[in-house]
Amino acid sequence: MELDSCASSDALLMNVFCYPGVSRDGRVSALLGAERGESPCFGYKARVPLANGKFDRTEVDLRLGNLLVEAKLTESNFQSAKKKVLQAYRDFSDVFDRQQLPQAGDHYLSYQLLRNVLAAYALQCSFCVLIDARRPDLADAWYAVMKCVKPIELRTKLRISTWQEVAQAAPARLRAFLAAKYGIKCQTGYDRRLSNGTRYTVAMNDKAQDVECPTCGALPGKPCCRENGNLLSDSHMARRTLASAGIAKAKKKATQPKPLHGD
Repeated sequence: MELDSCASSDALLMNVFCYPGVSRDGRVSALLGAERGESPCFGYKARVPLANGKFDRTEVDLRLGNLLVEAKLTESNFQSAKKKVLQAYRDFSDVFDRQQLPQAGDHYLSYQLLRNVLAAYALQCSFCVLIDARRPDLADAWYAVMKCVKPIELRTKLRISTWQEVAQAAPARLRAFLAAKYGIKCQTGYDRRLSNGTRYTVAMNDKAQDVECPTCGALPGKPCCRENGNLLSDSHMARRTLASAGIAKAKKKATQPKPLHGD
């Protein structure tokens, strides 16, 4: 398997998306929000527009159709950059609340996330950050950036997934390789975070993923900003509907009396 001696996130991306059958099967693509059958483009040159009419030369880890992916595994953080570097991007002020962005002195934190969100905005793509579930600090960094995104429609195109979720959706042989090589094993549950910072655990199954409204943080069965006319994707609303039905079914089952032995 290509690059199986490497432990970087780039090597891991290639090991997953170059594995025979992953693209055709479609489960990994669906997990990340991409269409089945899309060919992966590694090290994609996004050419994010600058205010001076030029473009930057940085690369996105993976483009899968209309989805951009930033992957992390052993890397310590999403790096930082001087504020003047990010303020040179054409859409920076339109996309982010600059005052609320994570920053330290004359630097903005999580530069790679900021740049990729700007790329998604310019290219009208979705964006997913892919991390190890054993690194909650990276999830915290992502949520700190996501809450500063101003365009509502763009915010609905942003998501986070874990390598453990990818392993859950991968073919059996690839799943075994990920566990042996990288220690990435399937989860029975994983943490999500509401917009107000509260964490909750979601069961690892197709009907319960991404049930939080990405705009207002509402869980299934709770009032959602959709009712006030805000734009949410149809696929997200479908997942909320499925999750609501699953929760209602579970509650009904829990309240039903169990038959006595011998009845």
